[in-house]
Amino acid sequence: MLCSAAGFALCFLVASCEKMETASSDFARLYAELRIAEVEFGDAEIGAVERQKIFERHNTNSVEFENKLDIIKKNVDGWKIFQNSVIAVLDTLNLEQTLTKED
Repeated sequence: MLCSAAGFALCFLVASCEKMETASSDFARLYAELRIAEVEFGDAEIGAVERQKIFERHNTNSVEFENKLDIIKKNVDGWKIFQNSVIAVLDTLNLEQTLTKED
């Protein structure tokens, strides 16, 4: 019975970690898209409109975004991992853009 409980706990932990990783990947993409919009449009009104569209696409808002970002920033190791995820997203977006231009 102990093995079954331990096995269940391990499965639960793995499933939880996978879910957290997915959320982190989605959040990294949101963060990257927002930073791209910030660089592209700055503080202009069109930039605010574009950022709002990005939040809507990700089913969130600026308050939820900032709250989650604050939590990530509090953990130095977590922040480094998150930044690596953002870099991976930016690399993917850059590759997608390059492939689109070649077509």
